[in-house]
Amino acid sequence: LQGFSAIPWQLKALFGILSDTLAVRGLHRSPYLILGGLLGFTGALMLTVLPASMLPAAGLALLLLLCNLNVAMGDVVVDATIAVKCREVPERAAQLQSLSWGAFGLFGAVAVACGGYMVEYASPRLP
Repeated sequence: LQGFSAIPWQLKALFGILSDTLAVRGLHRSPYLILGGLLGFTGALMLTVLPASMLPAAGLALLLLLCNLNVAMGDVVVDATIAVKCREVPERAAQLQSLSWGAFGLFGAVAVACGGYMVEYASPRLP
């Protein structure tokens, strides 16, 4: 289950090539970020709404894969944007990488704290 749901992380290079070479209405990154976000939101919503008895292992794995796709696609888009900016202003490359990882860590900690609070004081499922 965990291995299957982590497939998007192994496909990051493919996502990067796809977003660099296949533009959607002239845009290279935004459509992929939006698509990943929508798929991840759908997976998380279904995990929240569907009763556990309705989710076989394969369905659970697919929904977790969608959630991971959201994060992996966002990571690809951020990395690609930083790579472009580093080529434009090479002397700022280290600062851009530090900013990216710092923001990732900071907002990751905030998300974990909010998630912990919600699990403690709210139901993990919608009514």
